[in-house]
Parts: sequence; C-alpha cells; structure tokens
Amino acid sequence: MKKKDLFAFALAAVCAAALFIPACRIQGESEDDPQSRPKPPAGKLPAAVGGETQFIQNEDGTLDEIHTFTYDAEAGGAYTDYTFEFITPPAAPVEARVLIVAGGGGGGGTYDSQLAGGGGAGGVIYKESYELPNEAIAVRVGNGGAKGLTSSDNSLPEDGQDGNKSLFGVLTALGGGGGGRDRASSHTAGHAGGSGGGGAWRDVSGGASQYWTGSAAEASTGAETDPISDTRQGHKGGDAAGGGSSGGGGGGAGAAGAQGVADGNSNGGTGVELDISGEPVYYAGGGGAGPAGVNGQGDTGGGGRGSAGSNEGRHPAEDGKAGIVIVRFAAQ
Repeated sequence: MKKKDLFAFALAAVCAAALFIPACRIQGESEDDPQSRPKPPAGKLPAAVGGETQFIQNEDGTLDEIHTFTYDAEAGGAYTDYTFEFITPPAAPVEARVLIVAGGGGGGGTYDSQLAGGGGAGGVIYKESYELPNEAIAVRVGNGGAKGLTSSDNSLPEDGQDGNKSLFGVLTALGGGGGGRDRASSHTAGHAGGSGGGGAWRDVSGGASQYWTGSAAEASTGAETDPISDTRQGHKGGDAAGGGSSGGGGGGAGAAGAQGVADGNSNGGTGVELDISGEPVYYAGGGGAGPAGVNGQGDTGGGGRGSAGSNEGRHPAEDGKAGIVIVRFAAQ
C-alpha cells in the first residue's frame, strides 16, 4: 500500500474506538464537547479506506460514509494519487454518489493594457447512483493550470495552462481549458477542456467544452444551456468581441462564460451546486475577464481570472484551482 492508504487504514482502527479526529469524524460534532459527538452504531467501522473519511447522519436517521480526496498542495505536482478500497468485500453491490472535479484552467496573460480570457472550470462528473466495483480503485485529483505570464514586454505573455484531469477508476474528468493570451499583435482563442477557456481581446472565440469517451476527448453534445451529463462535463468559454472589449469569461460547470463586452468586463460561467459533502457547495466556476470581471461561483476546480493588463492598478492573471473527488454511500 501507498503511505496515504496505510494511514487511512490505520484511521479505520481509530474510528472503531470512536476517537473522531478530523480525518474520521461525523459532520456536526463539537470539537469542544466530546460528549456531544453523534456516534455511529456500536461496532460500526468504515467500510472502505482512502482519502479523508467522515460519517454523516441523514434526516431519516440513517448514516452515510463519505470519502473525500483532495489535491496535496504541499507535495505539489500536476496531481495527487490515492486508492479507494473496501476493507472487507461487501456482501452485496454498493451504490454510491460520486463527484469528480478536475483542475481548472489558468487565466490568460497580457501585454500592457490588453485584456485576456478567463480560464475554464475543470470538468465535472456527478453520478447520483454508481455501483462501486469490488476492487481497488485508482483515484487522481488534478491541480489547476498555471496562469499565463503578464508582462510589459509584448513577446512574453502566454496562454493560461490547461488544468489537470481527475479520475475515479474508469471515470475521467477533463481539466479546464486555459484562457487565451493577448499580445499587441496576436490574440489567441481559449483552450478546449472540461469547460472552455475564454478568448482574448478581439473577435477570438472561447474554447469548447469536452467530455471523456474512455479513449479520447470529444466535443460535448447538446446545447450550452444543458446541465452536466454523461456527454457534457462543462460549458463553452466566452468569445472575445471586437473593438477593444475584454476577453471572454471562462466556462463553468453550470453555464457558459460571458462574451467580451465593450465595458471591458466578462464574468465566468457559474459552477454547479451539489450537496454530496453534506451541505450545498458550488463547484467549478469559470474565471472572469477584464478589470472587474467576476469568477463564477465554485472555487474548487474553478478557472483562474484572465489578466487585465500589466499597467498599474490592473489585475494579474490567476492560476486555476485544484479539483476534488467525493464518494458517498450508505454506511455498511
């Protein structure tokens, strides 16, 4: 086993003794008053290991087990790998809710007072009911893409980098597309990704949203107003309009990025709200563009805002945000 998994396995034994430390706890417990902590049924053990484990009591009194996998920023790199595995093979198939969010794309860089595109949000896969295979499952949490360089030297600004994939077994969420760069003499389109990055400055298109077929990335199907699905992990990045507008906003899991407008500000597409963690949370919002463009709701897996120039008082680009993987099922 890897170190992370050995640590998680040890926590299972700790949970059996009802020592609810943060990596193995019940939501809503009081850290100040141990007697107030709701306990799982006597003898109840986590059924699986991997990531941070917690128990959540539902309104009907039943208990859910949740495993949350996050990017390890201290270790760094493009992604963090884990393994999810049942401690003892379950007697019957286990149905779970599964959320996979990839890393968001970095915002595009600019020259002088130009305006770049926002980064696209990381792709989102959400399964309301997914049968967990009775075997070790590879889990990967992707980091966000780096922002594009902003510089007063026209030859240096670059596109935002694409975010990195996240996966749970055979389910793969694509990284968000990087935002387009803006140099005085050249402007680039937003990159395609789970959600597409915004285009830069003048008449340059935003990147397309994509989904993973199991062997390659393909263009998402349906309308841009459609919700995420098996063939849609996000939405398109905003196009940059002509005549000195801002770049386009990055696409989000819940909506496309805004098109560049004359006042120089374009918002990122909103993320998607889910309660798989035990409370409603937005995931995967697109990066904004322009001096006052706002990132879409959903910081986890969100795209970075595009640069609004290198002049004093303007805003630099932002890196994309890391993704997450969450698995939730009825306590066994």
